[in-house]
Amino acid sequence: MLLSIAQIITLSSINPTNASDTSKPQRLTAKLIHRNSIFSPYYNPNATVWELNQEALNRSREHMRYYQYRMTALRENVGLLDSSDMTLGLITSDAGVIFLASMSIGQPPIPQLLIVDTGSSLSVLGNIASEQLLFETTDGGKIPVPIHVFGCANTISGPSNSQESGLLGLGLSRFSLIRQLGGKLSHCFGDIHDPKYEHNMLVFGEGAVLEGDVTPLDTSRRLYSVSMEGISVGDEKLNIDPSIFKSQTLGDGGVVIDTGSTFSVLAKGGYELLHEKVQSVLDPSLQRITYSQEPGLLCYKGQSYNVGYDIDGGKMYVQRIDCELLHS
Repeated sequence: MLLSIAQIITLSSINPTNASDTSKPQRLTAKLIHRNSIFSPYYNPNATVWELNQEALNRSREHMRYYQYRMTALRENVGLLDSSDMTLGLITSDAGVIFLASMSIGQPPIPQLLIVDTGSSLSVLGNIASEQLLFETTDGGKIPVPIHVFGCANTISGPSNSQESGLLGLGLSRFSLIRQLGGKLSHCFGDIHDPKYEHNMLVFGEGAVLEGDVTPLDTSRRLYSVSMEGISVGDEKLNIDPSIFKSQTLGDGGVVIDTGSTFSVLAKGGYELLHEKVQSVLDPSLQRITYSQEPGLLCYKGQSYNVGYDIDGGKMYVQRIDCELLHS
């Protein structure tokens, strides 16, 4: 998909908490559709497991290159989306799409499929100018929420059967939709290998699911960054030099959370020790998928997790849970 963004429009600021008068915060939700789901415009019923794995690996490498660019820009003091009025070009390739958000925009509401991107702070649409997003609530209702910053795209292209109409930016600059919706966000990913699975969920605002284990969240680089002090497998802490994962003052280092990357990328000094230990522990008990084109990769069947972000509080929550439970 190609998005050529013409401008960023700033409208009057409206507090999203006024959208609901109930004492208990409503969960503002959007259904997340994985690119390989039967509900996705990218769904290919003929794709093999190996082809899907290769696509996922290529996406992860694309995102890694993008974040390397971000770090370089930070070191060189290049401003990224700091102006309130600008023109820029943004290219999101079809191969880089991993999740789509299903939501309605405008009055009357128009259903949209938006590419979810934690690397962008802009929410960009095609030939639509609107000040209102319509979110679903967990009780089956819908609630309109005013927005005051969005982008307008003058060129959108993609596959002939493509249905997505823009970009849902979940980045952390002052333009971000997250900032406009209260600074809290959670997302739950279930079985992405099941093309019929339909319970992946994105939740904004005070209703975000902030439960489970918690770790400090660093947003100083406008990235979802966490501090990794070490890696343990079972009860054994691996003998990895802690400086490998330490954030540096000029943008290098650290660990970035990226919903657009299927594969994790580690510095060599940490990866080799982890690879060896994980293989020795999991091979006897879990089903491993061997990828012929990348035989060194360790692939196992996974588990659902909900991840919540408290931007203002500087915390990230991780909870092992079935995403279907969040609909109740």
